[in-house]
Amino acid sequence: MGRLWQRLILSEWRAELAWLPVETLIHNQQQEYYRVLGECDRVSDCSAFISFMLDKLREALAEGLAGKAFAYDKLSEEMSEENRAKLSKTAQNILGLLADKPMLTIAQLATELVISSRTIERHLKVLPDNQKIKRIGATKNGRWRVV
Repeated sequence: MGRLWQRLILSEWRAELAWLPVETLIHNQQQEYYRVLGECDRVSDCSAFISFMLDKLREALAEGLAGKAFAYDKLSEEMSEENRAKLSKTAQNILGLLADKPMLTIAQLATELVISSRTIERHLKVLPDNQKIKRIGATKNGRWRVV
């Protein structure tokens, strides 16, 4: 629910919100996250969840602007639509792995590159748009073809 809320609503409103490491902040506070979800479920009101998520977004933005949590400027530049033609080192590494092993899953790529699955997903969303890779077959049993 949280990922859907962030990705579909917030990223449509402001694209840069799709790149915030909110999942990392949530991961570090999983007990509170699940407590809030349980509370919302019990009272059939999502207000507490929205408040919790907005706090996490605010924290991520504050840390990003302070340069503590992640290099927002670098990430923003790597993933911006204006600079899609330039491939980041991570994207190049993904392409290299997929050229050798086109059946690799997102989880396997994340393990291989020692980065989060979410980061892999972001790159796999951009690479086909740059005509660097193409998905062949179904999502579960398909493979990637490096163009």
